Amino acid sequence: MLGVVAALAFLVRGPAVTAAIVSAAFTIVGNVVFTALFGVAAFAQPAIGRAFIDGAPGVRELNEDVYGTPLFATAGIGFLFFVAGGILLGVAIARSARPLRWIGIGYAASLVLFVLGFLALDIAQPIAGALLAVVGVVLALRLPRYPTAAAGTTA
Repeated sequence: MLGVVAALAFLVRGPAVTAAIVSAAFTIVGNVVFTALFGVAAFAQPAIGRAFIDGAPGVRELNEDVYGTPLFATAGIGFLFFVAGGILLGVAIARSARPLRWIGIGYAASLVLFVLGFLALDIAQPIAGALLAVVGVVLALRLPRYPTAAAGTTA
């Protein structure tokens, strides 16, 4: 989140201001919605597991209730906002200055692959996560060097 807000600070006066603002808002909403998933994984899962091991009655039903339609709907909404925010941030970066074009494309592509990798291919997520980290570092190093990105003109 700090990286998205930092990128927004540089992009807000650039040519893709709307995409930058909406991307930050969508990414933040996606992350806030994800907290429900992480809360379940961090707190409910261990408790359900202990209850199951202890032979408590009704644990299977409780697990099905916790991991039911409301949680998956919440996850879906979070994924949509998070991915849309990542794509829009990539667009804003790509539009901010010509030398940043591929960094923006790389950011959007690696973020989408990271999220879809979680859902589809086990090997895709760590590769996409590493790629996203590299793109983030390159972005952090290069975005401040382009005053055109902050001044509203393209290079």
